[in-house]
Amino acid sequence: MVATPDFTRTKTVWIVLAVAVGTVVGILAVVPLGQLIRSWLDLPEPTAVPLDAVGPINRPFTATYWVPWLLAWTALVATGIATIVPARTRGAGWAYFIAVGFTGGVIALLAGFLEYGLG
Repeated sequence: MVATPDFTRTKTVWIVLAVAVGTVVGILAVVPLGQLIRSWLDLPEPTAVPLDAVGPINRPFTATYWVPWLLAWTALVATGIATIVPARTRGAGWAYFIAVGFTGGVIALLAGFLEYGLG
């Protein structure tokens, strides 16, 4: 008897779909979620003055700048972890987790740096 691989065509379709959904969610959901968390926690908005506009400005990189982006990324990654737990969705959960973790992390870093004025 020949051992058949457990990786069937249906699982492949689900994994590809999970990667696509994770990538789209990672791109589109991080920025609105970060802004929602900022307003929900009542954190101050960063100043709109560029770093080099008026000369040296003492503007420390405080937690109010990076906490909303970290929490937004964590919320998206938590949905991936929740889909890894059941055995039926484990393969698609890993694919979604990796896709949303990578793309959401990159978008969160870019949004945080651009908001801070480093861009």
